[in-house]
Amino acid sequence: MVKKGKSNEIINLPPLISPTEEVAVEEHHPRYLEEYLYEVAIFTPHDAMANSNDLTCVAIFGGYQQLAYIRPYKDMTWTFVIGMEWILFSEVVYQNNQFYALTYKGALACFSVTNPNLKLVAKEIPVDNKDNCCYYKNYLVEYGGELLQIRRYIVRPKCILDPKTTMFKVFKWYFDGWLEMESLGDVALFLGDNSSGFPRQMTKF
Repeated sequence: MVKKGKSNEIINLPPLISPTEEVAVEEHHPRYLEEYLYEVAIFTPHDAMANSNDLTCVAIFGGYQQLAYIRPYKDMTWTFVIGMEWILFSEVVYQNNQFYALTYKGALACFSVTNPNLKLVAKEIPVDNKDNCCYYKNYLVEYGGELLQIRRYIVRPKCILDPKTTMFKVFKWYFDGWLEMESLGDVALFLGDNSSGFPRQMTKF
């Protein structure tokens, strides 16, 4: 069940359990079931003439954080995105009739509702040992027709509940890889601990 935009209309969605995980999910601890659905994002066409019911819900789900989508006003069941089955995904955005999904290590893949086969379009960003961090979190943001990957470097100096962000790096998707950006100009990025970021042009404030 999700809410549709500012109208707060409730959309009831069918169960989401991959056929390959059906038995495993039933046998898992209840806490696993609570965390089974990692994220659900709702996307609508950018075309102002598009029907307001022409929306797509994309889910990141399961122990291996795979992808599935459904068009609530057209489909009765979820469509499972295939390919790269053992790769964990963490972010998904919509651009030019394609869905772009980011892996935990920073690789980029795409699919569409007419072709639910993942295609790798950008390689991972290499980890620089000089960055001296315990781990990092990647964000995927669409801005000005371009896809940006923001890498947040994190250390935990005291305990697991006391993380500290040491720095950010921003990369722009370029052919089959990523180019590091030196500046965002007058654009500010707002990032969360467990959600995608969104950009804002500060000259408008």
